[in-house]
Amino acid sequence: MAVGSVVTLGCLMAGAAVFSVGGAPTVVTVTRHLKREPPVVNLCGPFPPRHATALDVTATGRRLWSTALETRGQNPDADVPPLVAGDTAYVAESGVVHALATSDGRSMWSWAGGRTVYGMWVWRGLIAVLTDQVSDHARLTGLDRRTGAVRWQLAVPGGGLIGDPVATADGGLGWLRSDGALQVVDLGTGSVRWTVARNRQALPVASDGLVLAADDGSLTAFDDETGQNRWTVSGLPPEQVDRVVPGLVVVTSGVVGPSSPTALTALDPVTGRLVWRFDPGTAVTVLSAGPAGLAVATYVPDRRLYLLDLQNGDVRWEAETAITLDTFPIVLAGDIVSVEGGVEGYPGSNLVDRATDDGGLRWKVRVPGTPTGPQPVLRSGSLVAVEASGSTGDSSLFAYDLDDGHEAWRAVMPEFIDEAPVAFSGGFLVLASTPVSGCATSRTPRRAPGAGVPLHDA
Repeated sequence: MAVGSVVTLGCLMAGAAVFSVGGAPTVVTVTRHLKREPPVVNLCGPFPPRHATALDVTATGRRLWSTALETRGQNPDADVPPLVAGDTAYVAESGVVHALATSDGRSMWSWAGGRTVYGMWVWRGLIAVLTDQVSDHARLTGLDRRTGAVRWQLAVPGGGLIGDPVATADGGLGWLRSDGALQVVDLGTGSVRWTVARNRQALPVASDGLVLAADDGSLTAFDDETGQNRWTVSGLPPEQVDRVVPGLVVVTSGVVGPSSPTALTALDPVTGRLVWRFDPGTAVTVLSAGPAGLAVATYVPDRRLYLLDLQNGDVRWEAETAITLDTFPIVLAGDIVSVEGGVEGYPGSNLVDRATDDGGLRWKVRVPGTPTGPQPVLRSGSLVAVEASGSTGDSSLFAYDLDDGHEAWRAVMPEFIDEAPVAFSGGFLVLASTPVSGCATSRTPRRAPGAGVPLHDA
């Protein structure tokens, strides 16, 4: 597993949905062959077969198309959500990238370049694919978006990467190698733009033409094109988690404990200037940002949801509730819709809509199942949608009317939804696959594929 911050909660989404990944690649030829993985030795008997399907669910809950994907044993990919760019959807399954036409789901090409896919980024006519990140043969490959042909490959030295890379707005990809070196790679050519060889620990973020990286209580901004140091701010938590929201980079402590810092610090990403601080006296989890502000949560000792003003950090309101772990609200101009519950004192999972002006409850509905994180609340037109799984392992996508919370439809999936669905073109792209199995010799019954189930038939 990749080594990351102690606190991994925190994903930022502005507006309707920000769960597709941007960024990507183009030319540099590497002829070194991939190191062959040793065979996996199964010491506990045969595994049941796995299945995987990519599906397009429309805004009315109808299944527009579904495409079966090849699986390769007990080898799912590492939390890589589907990616939609133009008229093509890119999904990763069992180390293989599949390019599917968004119109009908037909396969355009597929590419297998490693055991596991860890990330995909689109840049212009290319898609960059990171494979085998946690290994001594990690590499980034630039593929032609239309044909899947390899345009360049870049081997990653230093024993692989720590955490997730971050795409810059000008076609760069910043990452932290396991040896502590910070690098930015050009996604158009596959070449390394610059390297800062220093033992850093915090994962980089990108904003306003800069790559920001923390090191022992300081945060430094580097020019994403040249690597030139633009500013450094000290006096921050020694182990920090950095997030980018509109106009700000927010910093929290990556360690939770009695003597750990508890303040959320907001900095201007262009200058490093302190904009504001928010300190409730306990660890803060950054959730989502949108037109109405920044949503953050606390869990110990009090479970609360706060909506902060992005300009000055003032608390617009707070609500005594528990945001479901690894789920992220959607913050709109007049509504903040979140998944709440699933922790001690808050049984079950509920989808809750609160007014952004005062936090007043607009509606609350019980979600029939358990959302699987990391997952944002998605929006399509007048609907908001979440995925939830039942006790038997089946998954469904549920859509609710934003005005009054009534269930508009539910779409039953043929397998478990392991990655967060992606909202696009008025619908949702879903990747459903059989979970990795422990030792077993019996086949797990599969639900027959079905289309979206209208409300009156549910």
